[in-house]
Amino acid sequence: MPLENTAIRYDGIVPKEGDGTNIFAAIKPGWYAVNINNIFNRSGEYAYLRDKTPVARAGWSINIYHFNKDEIDKTRGEHGLPTIGEEQKDIAGFYKMLLHQNNSSPQTAKVAIYSGKGATDGSVTAIRNIVSSEGHTCEELDVLSIRSGKLSDYDLIIVPGGMSNEMADALGNEGREAIRRFVRSGEGYIGICSGAYLASATFEKFLGLVNVKTNHYQEYMPRVGMQEQRQLGGAPVNIQFSHEGLGIFSHEENSIIEYIGGPIFIEAGRLDLPPFLTLAIYQSDIYRYHFQQGTMPNTPAIIAGRFGNGCVILFSPHPELTKGMESLVTDSVRAVTSSPKNDPEVPK
Repeated sequence: MPLENTAIRYDGIVPKEGDGTNIFAAIKPGWYAVNINNIFNRSGEYAYLRDKTPVARAGWSINIYHFNKDEIDKTRGEHGLPTIGEEQKDIAGFYKMLLHQNNSSPQTAKVAIYSGKGATDGSVTAIRNIVSSEGHTCEELDVLSIRSGKLSDYDLIIVPGGMSNEMADALGNEGREAIRRFVRSGEGYIGICSGAYLASATFEKFLGLVNVKTNHYQEYMPRVGMQEQRQLGGAPVNIQFSHEGLGIFSHEENSIIEYIGGPIFIEAGRLDLPPFLTLAIYQSDIYRYHFQQGTMPNTPAIIAGRFGNGCVILFSPHPELTKGMESLVTDSVRAVTSSPKNDPEVPK
């Protein structure tokens, strides 16, 4: 295949095996470019490509692979996994449920905002002001309140920007399980930046509410040291809402929003979690080092997922800190508030 005649765009990260990822559930139809050294290194993260014939090569070391829908469905069938069509049907049903909740949820909700260790005061304050301005009851909860069962007094929890590792460590097993139990029972979770990291299935100490991991690949930079691929810096970025995102949020298809080191989402391929729904994707590409280039474009910026009977919406960027985008927060409150356990009319 003559690559000089081929239009190429960045489209996210190639899925890796390991850490709970079932590669047959994570891989999607499309084109993948992978360095040969990564395919045959000891980690085995890309070992699934060793027996697959590349369709082309870029230079001496980059193999180009193509996976089509029929090939993936055949492999999934051999491993007892749902086909892509079945997965899309599941996602469509979840979107129908979100729409129903968005249109039928009560006018006011009781909202808890995590304000414990790791939360940034500016994000907490902005969220509280936005949510309160819509007439919702809004209170801040610290780690002790969450561990002691105070979440049961609320309809949803919003976890703001900050430091996700500090949040996870502060909550401990007891606090993390309290949040999982709360959402699983049919309540809502909204995560912004660090709150989105925390809800991912990246590390065992995270919440694992949604079937995504976040990109933590590292590379050594001379005179700088080890840098993570996700450390992109901060800047206003362009996002594009999906058809489903336009149904949930009252915004134009293309918008600008503040980005401050939020997660780059990757398919987790977890068999114990349903597929997630992409509500918006990044159109910008910001980076500090050459190996980070292409990390962001066309990856999910806003996603939604189902955890037990509850609904989760995660923001990689910061709507609460972006003038004109504050309604994304209140739209999300409506979408996750009404739950299947409370409303028999919600489509399954």
